[in-house]
Amino acid sequence: MTLLVPQHTDVELDVEFQNVKAWAATNCLKLNLSEAKEIVFKRPRVQYFHMPPGLDDIELLDCCKLLGVIFQSNFKMDSHIQFILSQCSQRMYLLKLLRHQGLPDAQLSVVPNAVIISRLLYALPAWEGSCPWNLSTELMLFFDVCSVLVIFRVV
Repeated sequence: MTLLVPQHTDVELDVEFQNVKAWAATNCLKLNLSEAKEIVFKRPRVQYFHMPPGLDDIELLDCCKLLGVIFQSNFKMDSHIQFILSQCSQRMYLLKLLRHQGLPDAQLSVVPNAVIISRLLYALPAWEGSCPWNLSTELMLFFDVCSVLVIFRVV
């Protein structure tokens, strides 16, 4: 369940949450409140920020994963990019293991597109604009290394 409430609204967060709980009960759905989390998005360099009152028994987070993308409360994507780079590095190691296990080059050339390139490109339009320069450079270097390894079959 995802509940988005804008900053300026005439409906309070707790009232909206009660409406969601009532809707779930009406439709014979159970909400697992022990798994519910809350994240409050704010501008990175805001001078004054009024924190809305939290909901009872719901943990407040600085970042959360939604549809495979890690969102941070300050709209930065550093955690997501670091996670992607670590995942893709692990998958590069998997390619080396497949190569050493004797996977033919014809099949080995398909694997990077399936497990690495697709992961790098997933939801790219959602986070590419907020990618800092240093992580963007690191991402491009990783992409170049991956391309060289696949093209020259050095994996």
